[in-house]
Amino acid sequence: MDSRDLSLVSNAFWLQGRWSDSLPILIENRDDLPEYLKPYQDMLIILGYERTGQDELALAKALLFLESAPVELKFYVTYAIARMESEDARKKWYIKMLEYAGDNEQRKIALQGLVDIAVADPEQCKRLLELNPSSSSAFELLSSFENAEKAPSFNYYAGIYHYLRGNYPESAKYLSRIEDISARTGYYLGVAFLKAGDTMGALDAWERGAVLRGWFAEASVRKIAGFYSEYPLRVKEMLQAIYEKVDDDLKPVVLFNLSRCMEGKKKEMIIETILSDFPDSHYAAQILWERGWDLYQKEKLEKALVLWEKGLSADCPDEWERRFLFWVARINEIIGNPIKSKKYSDILNVEYPLSAYAILSSTDMSVKVTEEVPDILESESSLLEDWGFIPYARLALEKENQPSAIMRYAELSSWMGDHYSSYRAASSLRSRVESMEKGFPRKYLELLYPRPYMVEVESASEETGVDPLLIWSVMKRESAFYAGAVSSAGAKGLMQLMGPTAGDEAKRLGVSEYSLFVPEDNIRFGASHLSWLSRQFEQLSWILAAYNAGSGNLSSWLEDYKNVPTFEFMENIPYRETSEYVRKVMANFKIYKYIYTVEQE
Repeated sequence: MDSRDLSLVSNAFWLQGRWSDSLPILIENRDDLPEYLKPYQDMLIILGYERTGQDELALAKALLFLESAPVELKFYVTYAIARMESEDARKKWYIKMLEYAGDNEQRKIALQGLVDIAVADPEQCKRLLELNPSSSSAFELLSSFENAEKAPSFNYYAGIYHYLRGNYPESAKYLSRIEDISARTGYYLGVAFLKAGDTMGALDAWERGAVLRGWFAEASVRKIAGFYSEYPLRVKEMLQAIYEKVDDDLKPVVLFNLSRCMEGKKKEMIIETILSDFPDSHYAAQILWERGWDLYQKEKLEKALVLWEKGLSADCPDEWERRFLFWVARINEIIGNPIKSKKYSDILNVEYPLSAYAILSSTDMSVKVTEEVPDILESESSLLEDWGFIPYARLALEKENQPSAIMRYAELSSWMGDHYSSYRAASSLRSRVESMEKGFPRKYLELLYPRPYMVEVESASEETGVDPLLIWSVMKRESAFYAGAVSSAGAKGLMQLMGPTAGDEAKRLGVSEYSLFVPEDNIRFGASHLSWLSRQFEQLSWILAAYNAGSGNLSSWLEDYKNVPTFEFMENIPYRETSEYVRKVMANFKIYKYIYTVEQE
């Protein structure tokens, strides 16, 4: 074999974790490699010595290599040195790692190293808590410093730490000590008070955060409005006071939620203010949608059409434009205007081809698929890739921002089994690919709608009878293929299972030990739950609604909406998150079937 063949063999062994088989070839072949590749070979040799128990030799080589190592490798060299040095010397190397860190993940590793050997100072503990707010080791070390609790910032870190660990009374105790509160802190303080049983404290905290700016301020306004039925007068007064203090960008959300607390002329005056003063806002669009939907269900289609066309004439957010386009096209079809219906359908399919509304609106598939990969997404393999150094080739691509590099990064990540990184990279290209006239390259769609964990999914499918493409459709929406995902509500893993649900499925399957962060367990339980729901409910939209919001909620919705068409059922779901969830998973399923059924044929 020539030098390149030997390099491919040694790297193949390496990727399989066969360090002792890889190392001798790496050493023997090192001098025959192109100069550009030798530093990467040297890095593998150092790691090979370390992983075969030759730490002393690995450390000596790493210390010699550090100065000449390429910039992108210096973090990894210092990390290797820090692992192998004596405990007394490690602090120096973890600090060096911070100097060479190129992103937050690397900073987190370096800071965690300092915390683990208890040499991090208070500021370093806080930096780690910024990156990993639930780090018990960082919080415990920070707490151990003399007078730590007297520092104003301590209250924030302690409050968020306890919040994430579910210790809400402690969280509220610390967060309530912060005088100059942020919108984010106010929101979490409110939730902590509420979870600890103090509703009045929660309302006061949300009011403090709501007068600021951003998503958390909006969320606090919505939280306050949610208590109108229990405290009508207080909630009205709070929202009116907030309105007088907020900037213009937050006024629509305050007015909209205030309108929910009013009746008659006062309600109409507020709504008209939103429509006239903030016509391009999310809330103006929501008002037009809700009014139109009420008319649609009363079969006053032309009046609904007027409102939704008004929504389209404004510069409304994309999420509402997609919805308006779909229903304007649908009404025109119903009332016998096929030309106008096609006009709006065409706009939907061109502007938002991968939206749930576009995908579900067509009887065939509105997405055009091409086998051709455009030049903007095509790239030649690098020297690193050609010689088998795939992790380092991926590392180099990660630093680039060209579409071709991102596409290649997604492909290599998929090949290496890093499905989450692959999907994220492919998703970042979506807007650029959507604008391509020839359609979506199949190679790209298979990255955007991948089939990871093939063995685990097919096994779960065979055991439960659930279509494997449906399992991937749910997984894509639930976790974006990240096995370590944890939601704010506590759902875990690829299929985002709550503890009680997982416990029920474990009993059904006769499993006593499991982890929701192990793909095999999580996928199996998620598929089992879908199977169980399919025996309770006959329509896919119902099954998905129950998976997201619980079978109890679905049963209550079906009392009113059991006999309506699927599209109308999805719009009538009271929970916005669940309504969107059902649409998107059903659209995922349709695309998965299209891509992979065509492929099999």
